[in-house]
Amino acid sequence: MKRIYSIIVTLFALAAAQAQTTTVSEDTLLGEWSLRKIAQAGNVADLKTGEVTVSDAFAAQKGQSKEALAAQFKTKMGSMQGTLIFLPGKKMKFQLAAAPQSEGTYVITRDKEKQYLTDEYSGSKMEVYFNEGLLYWDVLSNSGIVTMAWEKLADK
Repeated sequence: MKRIYSIIVTLFALAAAQAQTTTVSEDTLLGEWSLRKIAQAGNVADLKTGEVTVSDAFAAQKGQSKEALAAQFKTKMGSMQGTLIFLPGKKMKFQLAAAPQSEGTYVITRDKEKQYLTDEYSGSKMEVYFNEGLLYWDVLSNSGIVTMAWEKLADK
């Protein structure tokens, strides 16, 4: 019985540690992040590896092969770089491609099981979460939900 109790306590401790590491907070965000992946409507571009996946539905909609669309997208990947910097005091700097850098503050909120980050300069409310060491956020654009995955850069 004592062994079963030990196993249960260990499992709860592991579950608590897992939940703690996946919670988005000011502390877990601090530092510099680089845009790693962009996904929309089943299409995924990994900016680090150069790998592009095009969905069947998108290829059919465009009337082109998945390979041709992936090749087109790969030519644009160099201009899709992004930087995200979280600073103490819930301050952030954000830049995509050649657009001017945005600076401001942010707020993290929770609604049931989901967490959201809202920034002051755009007013965008994005679902944020960690998955496999990357910070993901889902933002609503004119053409649907765009998911961006950010990779934390090593501390300098």
